[in-house]
Amino acid sequence: TTSPAPTTSPAPTTPPSSGMTCSIISGSPYSSTSTIPLITSSTSILKVSLTSDAQASFLARWGPEPSYNADACASPAAVALQADYGGLSDGVGLYSNSASCSWILAPAGASSVTLVFTQLDMEYGYDYVYVDECSDASCSSSTQLASLTGSTMPGPLVSSTGYMRVRMSTDYSVRREGFKAIYAGSTRVYDCSWGGTGAIDSLQGMIRHAAANSQTSTTCSWSIAPAGTSSVSFMFHQFDLNAAVSSQVSILACAAGGQSPPPPPSPSPPSPPPPSTCSSYSAVPGSPFTGYSLPTPFTASSPVQLTFTSDASITYQGFLARWGPEPSYNADACASPAAVALQADYGGLSDGVGLYSNSASCSWILAPAGASSVTLVFTQLDMEYGYDYVYVDECSDASCSSSTQLASLTGSTMPGPLVSSTGYMRVRMSTDYSVR
Repeated sequence: TTSPAPTTSPAPTTPPSSGMTCSIISGSPYSSTSTIPLITSSTSILKVSLTSDAQASFLARWGPEPSYNADACASPAAVALQADYGGLSDGVGLYSNSASCSWILAPAGASSVTLVFTQLDMEYGYDYVYVDECSDASCSSSTQLASLTGSTMPGPLVSSTGYMRVRMSTDYSVRREGFKAIYAGSTRVYDCSWGGTGAIDSLQGMIRHAAANSQTSTTCSWSIAPAGTSSVSFMFHQFDLNAAVSSQVSILACAAGGQSPPPPPSPSPPSPPPPSTCSSYSAVPGSPFTGYSLPTPFTASSPVQLTFTSDASITYQGFLARWGPEPSYNADACASPAAVALQADYGGLSDGVGLYSNSASCSWILAPAGASSVTLVFTQLDMEYGYDYVYVDECSDASCSSSTQLASLTGSTMPGPLVSSTGYMRVRMSTDYSVR
């Protein structure tokens, strides 16, 4: 669902600076259907530019996390939210059974309302979040935009009337983490279909471009410079550009007044290994390895030399291996109501020895000091299929204030390696009331 440009667009309040010095953000420009992590510039200005000659759509937001209104789950009546930008949630921790919560989003003066979900974890097929387009602030008549259950995140949802209702309904058993969502009225949503170049000094907002507006060549550029800030955080919630026709979004960190922004940090490359003192090698059993079957773990005398070769055609997923003794497996999260932080640069985690508990809720935050990414490999997975789950999320920071789900795991099918490119990851285990 797309909405027309608002009758009164959010006009930029400051002219773009012609004296800005900019440097490209690591990973930019972005094209195709890239997965893009949270972007935080080390400067006070972020320049976002779209060039497209055909189909293109994206939606992103900038600024700090809003306050999440959870009042509706403590009120028999719908809670009205009239600010032009804000958040809503069922609250902290697992949601209640037999809950009925309702919010009416009615930003003053808005001709449309845009809603993006930052978390969704509902008992599949039993507990739901509904999103409706309303005719007025009392939602006297409505059209359903979405019916959400499970943990599959929807794309941005738009009400073209300027009014929207969000409802959460849960049954009498089994609880999950619930949802978080952020909304913006049309006065906080900047649309690239308007074209041109502008500057924005709002602390928070959204930028979008819809495929319906992208049939012809489009170029737009926004300089985001929130007043009184020294950095800008930027996150995509929808990204689908056709790379074959030269569509891309570029993001640059900029400094005003001719000051050069600091270059983006990059991890130092590992030191090269010292020359081997081994005069001859013998192949371990089964080597060389090829195909798609996992080699059997082996133990060999030190040193071990690993060599990878490939030909000039056809590429596959490759390999990932680990060496060394088994780490200690941290199981503290299943005995703690709060998430357990693991900050060592290498380690293990587990629900504990033996069968896991019923109605368990365990959470670990993996935040290795100084790491720019976190890689997770499973060595065991045995969950009651369709009822008990392990979730893996990429987090924006060490508190996981915002996250993107990397995997939702149930049953005994082992996933491949999972990587968080932010340096922070959350692992959560949730079980129901029976079967271990």
